[in-house]
Amino acid sequence: MKTLVSIIITAYNQQEFISDAIESALNQTYTNLECIIIDDGSIDKTRSICEKYVQQDKRVQYFFQENKGVSFARNKGFKLSSGTFIHFLDGDDFILEDKIEKQVEFLQDNLEYDICYSNYSHFFHDKNIIQPANHVPVAKLPLEDFLFRWDRNIGTTIHSALFRRHIWEENEMPFPIDYTSRYEDWVFWIMIALKNKKIGHLEFNGAFYRIHKNNLTSETNSNIQYFFDAMFYIHPKIPTTYQKRFVEENVNYLLDKYAKRRIFIDVYHTWTWKLAKLFSWLLNPFNFILKKK
Repeated sequence: MKTLVSIIITAYNQQEFISDAIESALNQTYTNLECIIIDDGSIDKTRSICEKYVQQDKRVQYFFQENKGVSFARNKGFKLSSGTFIHFLDGDDFILEDKIEKQVEFLQDNLEYDICYSNYSHFFHDKNIIQPANHVPVAKLPLEDFLFRWDRNIGTTIHSALFRRHIWEENEMPFPIDYTSRYEDWVFWIMIALKNKKIGHLEFNGAFYRIHKNNLTSETNSNIQYFFDAMFYIHPKIPTTYQKRFVEENVNYLLDKYAKRRIFIDVYHTWTWKLAKLFSWLLNPFNFILKKK
């Protein structure tokens, strides 16, 4: 009997795309899998579409919850899953048909690795164009890569990876339950790296990240706030030897990225910066930013 793989699909109002995600899971050449769908409060036809797949394939399970966010939905799927290997997939993305088979084979042949990830491509939905992502593979022990190169062509999307379940201890959830803001994948990967888990890379495009009007945003102000939310969460959890550099390099990255935009200045007047000032003298590495204001 082959080892069971749990594919956890999270969805929120994705009636247009959810069938592609589910079918990409069910059409895998590796067949010993369960597909657990967590509907995070959809109010469109997502539910009825998913329930049809439940009737068609006994490997599919569907669960509905009130909207609580993608991290909570992924954790719920993980808790309900039984697989030795775990795969996360968002409801608007999809994977190549032999992706799971290749990754399971790699992990079974290379027991020193806890995670295996593939390359991925962008799928521009409105133009029907696939474009390989321009990324640089991360190190086998990737903590520094995730701390200092995130959002700079790091090649590890959540659905490009396959994880060993034993990465997480009993009753531990993959996504921190006390972090509720965006950039949750950045927080997730750093928490993984802090466990000193080894990551292996397979050189093929196994995952597709769909780009469409609903996941594109011009809310730069909010994105900067979310980035700092993640930074403030990550900062006290990493080794003290990294903390000052972590702040400096990521703030400089944002300054370079948004230096010519008035909106970056506006962020200084939001609640995020007010909170930062309140605690600035408790977090010494942040002082060099805050006292400039």
